[in-house]
Amino acid sequence: MSPDGENGWYFTTGKGRLYRERPGPDGFLLDDLGWMHPAGPRYPSALFRDDRRGLLYAVAMPNHNGGREFDWVVRDANGRTTVTPFPFGGSREFPSNTVLYGSMTRDQAGRFYVVGTRSYKPVVLQVTPAP
Repeated sequence: MSPDGENGWYFTTGKGRLYRERPGPDGFLLDDLGWMHPAGPRYPSALFRDDRRGLLYAVAMPNHNGGREFDWVVRDANGRTTVTPFPFGGSREFPSNTVLYGSMTRDQAGRFYVVGTRSYKPVVLQVTPAP
């Protein structure tokens, strides 16, 4: 879940469908924005909004393989997405006991923080989006 900057929220389902909730005249409006990942269902463990660039970022992993390969998904305001591997050190695959999830934390330099656990110990990853 991530604020949209206009008194609403972006959120995803466990399978990766992206929605925007925003104020409406009689309560709220819900927009179905499609899949966050262009390949369809992917578990989005973290979701961030970059207000300066108008982009949404997500850390996503396939629902089907049980592995720990995560993608970094960038979506613009027109729904165009790019996907790159979200690396762990020099590897694309995280240790199998790694669970990642989001935080809404962003620092003044524009970096985001993905948090999680590995072997039941906390993990904090600092992410600097490409310019």
